[in-house]
Amino acid sequence: QSTWDCRDFAYQVLTPVLNCFANYDQNIRFLACESLFNIVKTIRGNCLNYFDAVFEELLRLAVDPHQEVRNGMDTVDKIMKEVVTEDCRNFDLPKFIPLLRDRIYINDPLSRRFLVSWVIFLYELPGVSMLAYLPDILDGLLQILGDSSSEISKQSEECLNLILNLIVDCGDKVNYSSMINIIIKNIYSRCVLIQDTSLIWLGKFAELSHRVMLPFLSSTLEAVLPCLSFDDTRQLSRNRARSVNKTLMSLIQTSDDCQITSDQQDRVGDKYSDLDEFNDDDDNNKSNNERLYVSSIVNVICKLIKNNRHENNTLTRLYTLRWLLHLLTLTPIKMYRHIDGVCKVLFEILTDESDDVVLLDLEILAKICSVTAEPYKESSTSSSTSHRSGDFVKVIGKVNDLSVVRCNGYFPSFIRNLLIMFKNNLSLLDSKGCYIIRHLCVMLNSVQMYHVMAETLLTFDDVAYVTHVVKILNSILMTTTELFPLRNQLKAFSSKDIALLFTCLYRCWCYNPVATISLCLLTQNYDLSSRLLDTFVDLEISVSILEEIDIWYN
Repeated sequence: QSTWDCRDFAYQVLTPVLNCFANYDQNIRFLACESLFNIVKTIRGNCLNYFDAVFEELLRLAVDPHQEVRNGMDTVDKIMKEVVTEDCRNFDLPKFIPLLRDRIYINDPLSRRFLVSWVIFLYELPGVSMLAYLPDILDGLLQILGDSSSEISKQSEECLNLILNLIVDCGDKVNYSSMINIIIKNIYSRCVLIQDTSLIWLGKFAELSHRVMLPFLSSTLEAVLPCLSFDDTRQLSRNRARSVNKTLMSLIQTSDDCQITSDQQDRVGDKYSDLDEFNDDDDNNKSNNERLYVSSIVNVICKLIKNNRHENNTLTRLYTLRWLLHLLTLTPIKMYRHIDGVCKVLFEILTDESDDVVLLDLEILAKICSVTAEPYKESSTSSSTSHRSGDFVKVIGKVNDLSVVRCNGYFPSFIRNLLIMFKNNLSLLDSKGCYIIRHLCVMLNSVQMYHVMAETLLTFDDVAYVTHVVKILNSILMTTTELFPLRNQLKAFSSKDIALLFTCLYRCWCYNPVATISLCLLTQNYDLSSRLLDTFVDLEISVSILEEIDIWYN
């Protein structure tokens, strides 16, 4: 009887045989395998209309307790794959995928082996495009990597490597956005192989999809940055996470920032808060597939910093801070509305035990407080407008040189908050105050640093606190190499700015007698020094004053 004649009777022939696979008798199940093999061998492609039903029964037999039945299943499985190969045009792949998607989460090792073998078969089958259906089965394949059987885990790993190579070959034809969240979710897995494989995939996606990754950047960073603190036993994973992070940073461009026109700039007031009319995530020039959502990224960064403060995750904190610096450099306008919240977190980080973390933290704070850029322009040919102190867009736009000699309108607020933090945490002032102030003087303008700090200290009512801070500031001024240029300027006393600085410092330094004398001697105001020393006759000389004199003298 010809195959053509059998087509009309396929259902009647297949149904009773498939029903036999549920029988409790292993002999009947084995004979059913034999019968099914013969039927498929005879009707060939005509069985594809019932492929899902056949596949379900083969999956059931894959875990049959009797080896003889499983061997029979393997025979039928082979001929089914031959039939699909011969007549792949009539194979209804869209109909089969939902079944495969549901069954791929089965935990049994034998079932998983059967399912993965079919996935590999379909991806290697010419004329069948499986990449479009990858989002349906990717998560299941990653989960199989964690199977207790090393054989099954290895099989899934080989399958995923095969698929990833196909993705690399296809490039732009892959729908990356439909799979990014799946990969991110699996980075949190406790299984090392699942986590490592997910990092590999994410790295490839970042390279191949380019800016399609931008809308997913916040969730990606939340998953990847903690991996940077893996210990040396996970060095390979740590290196993969570092590679992914580097690729992600390269995706951001200056064009991702909001563009402020001349008309908009004219409406901006002298305070950065006047820019509230501009939505940091609203950029009509970008499609949703390539839009950078700075708000969500900043929220994740602040969350990571807070959650990792008291853990041994120094590298995570460092790389997280580098992201803040990166965003401030390339997207300053989008960052403006987050500065208050960001600075609050940055101040908290100043208590970190790692000097590297504190130093990078100070660099970011200095960047926020410094200005080197010309005002933003609508075009390269538009004329520049005059600087307005405090205009945040002009303040942090394109700041690349932290040795800048000008500070912005945010700077006094920063100094006040810094001094308030020291007042509330005197142990921090004593342990890291000198370190923090010295480096800020290097990163910013030391003249303005001392001028604003002195002016701000004069507004404090706590005399003991002001006296203590003046002692520290004077010690830094007189002894550190970082302040050597400022000492020379004060000694020369050759400009109006330095004269104003001396006047301001003198008023504040008067809270500390030794500091006052040392300032006068440094600036060669010897007559004033002599008159001040005469007043020391009536001054109660404490041990603290004697120690300070000894330190200053030495």
